[in-house]
Amino acid sequence: MAVIQGIEELESKLADLERSVRRKVLRAAVKQAAELTRARAAELAPVLTGKLKGNEIISVVDSLSTSNSVVVRVGPGMKTFYGLFDEFGTAHSTAEPFLSPAYEETKDNVLKKIAADFKEAVENIS
Repeated sequence: MAVIQGIEELESKLADLERSVRRKVLRAAVKQAAELTRARAAELAPVLTGKLKGNEIISVVDSLSTSNSVVVRVGPGMKTFYGLFDEFGTAHSTAEPFLSPAYEETKDNVLKKIAADFKEAVENIS
């Protein structure tokens, strides 16, 4: 697991920011870092037509996000919803996971990137 250096100092600077600015900075950092997982999922996605690889998306789940936390979803877009059938399998086909392995492979680097990008953004605002 990644260890974030200087977290206390960062939290202090963060507390000084307006809520809307804090949320904007956090959303940007998380979405940029999620690109690492999205790219790896695209590499691991099963290829039948090739559409799945080009339609992995990153979206913020606003209903679960707050000014202090951001939830993003990485996965197939609406046009390639069938990618979830590949991920989890169906009654007629076995699972060929690509999203969960991508997450497991990239989660430490994603956390490090979020921390670095967020810290840089907060320092540039302050």
